[in-house]
Amino acid sequence: MVATDPPGLDPPHPVTPRPSASPHPECAEPGIETRLETAVREAREVIADLDDTPPSNMDLMFFMQAYDELHMHLEELLEALRSQTSPERRSS
Repeated sequence: MVATDPPGLDPPHPVTPRPSASPHPECAEPGIETRLETAVREAREVIADLDDTPPSNMDLMFFMQAYDELHMHLEELLEALRSQTSPERRSS
């Protein structure tokens, strides 16, 4: 996130990758998240950050930045899902 974030909207915290629970175990390496797992984890972190924001900090800038963050993470989730279910992925 940028330095102009309102107070209470903390930047994401680094997370140690967990063992993969990939639906394609042949493509996953132990301890490495798949693109979809990463997208889901990051989206959950953003939602948790938004939920932890006190109402007094929810001004117009907060909602504009929240919209941008949610939009970006939804796009990444959809792309990760598409790449995981695409025909090219299944044939490899």
